[in-house]
Amino acid sequence: MKRTALLTLLFITAFGVAAAKKAKLPTRSEVLNAMELANDHFTKKYPDAGAPTFVKRSRPSNLWTRGVYFEGLVALTDIERAANAPKYNANNQYLYDWASFHKWVPRNGVKTRDADDYCCCQAYLAMYLNRQTTEIAPTRECMDNLLATEESVHDWTWIDAIQMGLPVLTKLSLVEQKEGDSNLPADSSTGAKGCGGAIKTSPHPIRSQTAATATGAAATDGYMRHSCVPCRTSSTCLDTTPTSANIGPTT
Repeated sequence: MKRTALLTLLFITAFGVAAAKKAKLPTRSEVLNAMELANDHFTKKYPDAGAPTFVKRSRPSNLWTRGVYFEGLVALTDIERAANAPKYNANNQYLYDWASFHKWVPRNGVKTRDADDYCCCQAYLAMYLNRQTTEIAPTRECMDNLLATEESVHDWTWIDAIQMGLPVLTKLSLVEQKEGDSNLPADSSTGAKGCGGAIKTSPHPIRSQTAATATGAAATDGYMRHSCVPCRTSSTCLDTTPTSANIGPTT
């Protein structure tokens, strides 16, 4: 009986894999059209990007639920910009209007340690990295306050914080690495700065402990040591310094 059941399961699995291989995947334009259709529904339902949300009660629109949506909108506008898509300008404007309405500040201010509050900083930093704003001070102050507080090591014990909070540290580390961190370790064999050398640990105990939680075995320096070789060596990937000629949404 067990053998028959196992053979049946294997047959079903093999049939499913074969069917999946034959399935026709959508084209890139079809995928983009579907994403834009879903986003159009959202922006038409909520035309004022900065207006409070209302689920049982009113909440500011830089709370985590909207923060997660705007993470997705950042990704969508990145694709639209690369594809020169017609809807890029409108969607990018919606993103910029939301962030500027909240003055690039986390919900409940820069002293919050709640990932529900600073999830929005993911989108803020993405816009900074895309040279759409110079407003980074509130996010940086919030993360400095978070990591300077010894009790913050307990703020990572719920799984949502990993998705909402740690990417903020990752993006901020990219900014630090380009703009303010000239102390990357030298490669032990070539003397070049990069991933090949020993990674220096930050002297800040809380910052190191938090970032090590995010990166596993990789030691850290600053907010979080990014270990991607291309990102450490490519000026394109980490060319993050905004310029006054390229601030704000493209019109």
